[in-house]
Amino acid sequence: MIQFRNVSKIYENGLKALQNATFTIAGGEFVFIIGASGAGKSTVVKLLLKETDQTDGVIMVNNKELVNVDDKRIPFYRRQFGVVFQDFRLLPDRTAYENISFAMEIFESSTKEIRRRVPSILAMVGLAERAHAYPSDMSGGEQQRVALARALVNNPSILIADEPTGNLDSYTSQEIIKVMNHINRRGTTVIVATHAKDIVNSMQKRVITLSKGKIISDLDRSGYYNEA
Repeated sequence: MIQFRNVSKIYENGLKALQNATFTIAGGEFVFIIGASGAGKSTVVKLLLKETDQTDGVIMVNNKELVNVDDKRIPFYRRQFGVVFQDFRLLPDRTAYENISFAMEIFESSTKEIRRRVPSILAMVGLAERAHAYPSDMSGGEQQRVALARALVNNPSILIADEPTGNLDSYTSQEIIKVMNHINRRGTTVIVATHAKDIVNSMQKRVITLSKGKIISDLDRSGYYNEA
């Protein structure tokens, strides 16, 4: 479970990126965090990943208050997350298989486990036949599927996607979100930060709307995204 209680973030340049944000995300939920550019979506992601700390308020993740996670424990804390970004962030000199296996190597998984797990996760995202392709030989949608597989290969309890469809066409975006929905149905908590109105409106999931750092609505399956 994730809890933000009256969380504010003011950056050193004086930008009030988040103001008194309060919300709870239960384990297994699928939640969109939406809003225009600069609304505070990426700040929520950075706070969850402990890339930055809040100025005020309390953040709890799985019953752990983040202020109590010291620097040396941050890498271990982050292991519960899988993260997908807009720009894919694949290693260009490694194949799809190697990009995914590298994530498992960081976790010190055995060679046997890597050989078992990577083909399985590639099949799950629809890329079983592209295991030995390099990023330069893949479409944007295929690259994002590899990035998604890499985020999921270590069985995170929480998947965070920060503008995951920003560089993709509408059809491909829908396909990526469908994969995330499938992952969610298997029990993974999914949080998608986006400004893609068509994606949000097609999914009928919970929607938290930010505007200028403030939460202006929190709708469960009933609301459509209107530009804040």
